[in-house]
Amino acid sequence: MAFHWNAIFYFAFLFKLALMPRMKIKEKKRTYILAFGIVSAISVMLIGAIDQLGYVFSGPYIVKGGVLVIEQARPNSTVFIDNKNLTTTDQDGVAIIKGIAIGSHDVLVSHEDAWPWTLPFTSYRDTTTTLIPIQVARESQGTTLSAENTPEELQYAQSSFTAYTEPSSSNPMERDNTSVWVEGTDVYVRTIDEKTRVVLASLHPIRNIFWYPERTDAIVIASNNNVFALDIRQGDIQNFHPIYYGHSPEAVQNEQDTKSIFVGDNGKYFAVAIW
Repeated sequence: MAFHWNAIFYFAFLFKLALMPRMKIKEKKRTYILAFGIVSAISVMLIGAIDQLGYVFSGPYIVKGGVLVIEQARPNSTVFIDNKNLTTTDQDGVAIIKGIAIGSHDVLVSHEDAWPWTLPFTSYRDTTTTLIPIQVARESQGTTLSAENTPEELQYAQSSFTAYTEPSSSNPMERDNTSVWVEGTDVYVRTIDEKTRVVLASLHPIRNIFWYPERTDAIVIASNNNVFALDIRQGDIQNFHPIYYGHSPEAVQNEQDTKSIFVGDNGKYFAVAIW
């Protein structure tokens, strides 16, 4: 009987010894899993903190990323960078996006009541880039000018058309070191920091061309049966914003109202809202 219990104790001892490596392995696995979970949680929090502070990864380094500021946009406009919906503009038409990776990007500003606008830009380390989009109304609202209802505005519009002269290379229209003129059916632009380039090669004669109200980076053109705004900033995609479609319209700037232009078409005159 003594031998029996001794044998049992002996085999129990051997069984325990056999299980000990496995138990240690399981304990090690649990330790590794716990350590991995802690490291992962810390990494996620660290990356979140880095992103919130506006830092980005640049190769093996963590650097202060670029900042993009959108100003003078329509309130509640959606801002995309590289096709990612990142934010909307506030009630003042401003959006600030921090922590943009260093390099080239595309920004797009969209609003349900305006034609979309896009432009490439370059993000630099710890540098703020400010862009002002052009947002022309999708459905332009116009007021017909008549001698009976709006005699003074009609007279002013007619005198504006009479005073219009086409800008040429020798007499361009100029604003803030930017020059624009027409040669044949082509529209040229030259700024202080770039060479002369063609921004529009039209198949039809240019009837009118003038500055988009209160802007130095956009113009309004009347050609064929269209009046449209054109962003003259250089980019892969040219922003073309229709304003008016008719028979053979002419257009001039309304110096009395920065949110509208004058359009003459088929013997009638209109004040057309562009915002």
